[in-house]
Amino acid sequence: MKRKIRGSILILLGLLLAFSGAALYAGYERQASLAEQRAEILLAELHHTMEERHLGGVVAEAPEGQMPQILLEGYALIGVLEAEEAGIRLPIIESWSYESLQYSPCRYSGSLEEENLILLGHNYHRHLGNLGQLETGDVVTFTDINGKIYTFAVASAEKLKPTQVEELKSNPYPLAIFTCTDGGESRYVVYCEKRDGTGN
Repeated sequence: MKRKIRGSILILLGLLLAFSGAALYAGYERQASLAEQRAEILLAELHHTMEERHLGGVVAEAPEGQMPQILLEGYALIGVLEAEEAGIRLPIIESWSYESLQYSPCRYSGSLEEENLILLGHNYHRHLGNLGQLETGDVVTFTDINGKIYTFAVASAEKLKPTQVEELKSNPYPLAIFTCTDGGESRYVVYCEKRDGTGN
């Protein structure tokens, strides 16, 4: 009798764990879908605004310690990140926060002018979830809000622990992009070097 009760309890616990896992996954998928929709809206608005400003000859200045930016939907945007091989074309928010990351990838630190820009984003499929598909030599571009295009090539990639902040910030490359691995146990980082002909 006791064995039957114990067995029933274990089955019930297993079912509860399975249900909880399914609920968490469904919640993650809803969150990811919403984030992807928000990024698409921001990208469309940013593209339209950049075109208007370019036609009007408007040039944005960079606040001290920051990059040139446009304020849209309550967020300061600094440009567009593209990596065709990974299907990445996303607006970049100037300063990161947990709320901002629900909309689009963000600047973690540094700048293009200082050649130490670090970007981060969630590993949602339509955000930086395909970052790991990039291979050495793949082209990555960043178009700032004044229309200047910076062209890079993937140089290397590695996994870092969340505590390895100094290693991330002290990397020698002008552009680094990172996202969480599945489960959030580590950070996947892609380092990019400049290519000739950057800027226009």
